[in-house]
Amino acid sequence: MNAMKKQPTVIVGGGFGGVYTAKHLLKKDLPVLLISETNYFTFTPLLHEVATGNLTRSDIIFEYESFFKNKQFEFLRGTVTNIDTEKKEVCIGKDRVPYTHLVLATGATTNYYRLKGEEHVLPLKTIDEAVAIKKRLVELAQGSSKNVCVNVIGGGPTGVELILEIEQFLRAIAKRTANLAYEIRLIQGGNTILPFFGMPIQEYAKRVLKQQGIKIAYGGYATEATKSSIKTTNGTYTSNLTIMAAGVTPRTKCAHKNFLNEKKHVCVNEYLQIKGTKQSFALGDSIMQNGEPIPKLAQTAVAQAEIVAENIARQKQKHKLTPYHSNVKGTAISLGYGKGAAEVFGVNIKGFPAWWLWRTIYLFKTPGLRNKLRVAFSWTLDLFNGKNLSEG
Repeated sequence: MNAMKKQPTVIVGGGFGGVYTAKHLLKKDLPVLLISETNYFTFTPLLHEVATGNLTRSDIIFEYESFFKNKQFEFLRGTVTNIDTEKKEVCIGKDRVPYTHLVLATGATTNYYRLKGEEHVLPLKTIDEAVAIKKRLVELAQGSSKNVCVNVIGGGPTGVELILEIEQFLRAIAKRTANLAYEIRLIQGGNTILPFFGMPIQEYAKRVLKQQGIKIAYGGYATEATKSSIKTTNGTYTSNLTIMAAGVTPRTKCAHKNFLNEKKHVCVNEYLQIKGTKQSFALGDSIMQNGEPIPKLAQTAVAQAEIVAENIARQKQKHKLTPYHSNVKGTAISLGYGKGAAEVFGVNIKGFPAWWLWRTIYLFKTPGLRNKLRVAFSWTLDLFNGKNLSEG
């Protein structure tokens, strides 16, 4: 590592929580060392658009060094294997990185819920997984059988957004491919989709899915996947592409078991300090605050990042810390091109206005002006030229 005048805050993880914590610390003229397994940030809310040809891989990944462009920022590529809070060291294999302040922002990974045959299921948590889904769709649709049976497990926002975009993607391929047949199904373990939204939006989403010919299988939990089927507690369905979008599990292997609860979440207090420590903080999808779950949303991680950065600065100045209180301002979801739904400050918005709001929100959340312009340009091309149907 390059020498720094001040000891940097070490941030483990480069998702929304890690990147926005770094951003706020740098604004406070505090040095940062970011450790991540890849050298780029992935704008995960738009992964489904890469998987279905609205955007390309390069539209939603941003290399850390070029994004920050700050002499106080340093990046280290590696996998953290252990964190020693007593010695205040982060372990990357045999190497040790000392710290005065630590931020654990490792996020979450796909939860298969003890599903047998998970090797036959494609998840959607990384850019490579999004590209793999798109490639598989093209292989099936333009292959010799021209028969596509897609089953998406999970009726939350990710599953609903993805399956509607898949339908539009396959419809676009069908215009160029004779005799293409496809069947699309959403598998939801509960008795309704979008359970965290209100009834009006749930019903609206159901109508949109029905209009697009997408089947919904309620009340059956996926138990076993094969190359050609997905078995649930309510029956077995033909499937040559099964996608897991049902939930996540914390990525906290590097944290000591004393800091974790029974579901492997990092336990934090009201100041987002890891319980039992003073100068170690955690945020994002991997935490549980005072025994209470926190919505696993990008806006939540961004809000927490500001509090963590503020508290690190306050600790250095020996000032009183600021508590974090979860406050979801609103939620929005895309329901295919030109349709969406949103709940903003208790008001329901549906149709084109909600879809436009959804795109606007994510465009402005995209980090950096150059990246915003890139996404806007790709969306504009999609408007005039249609979806990108190439495998890459």
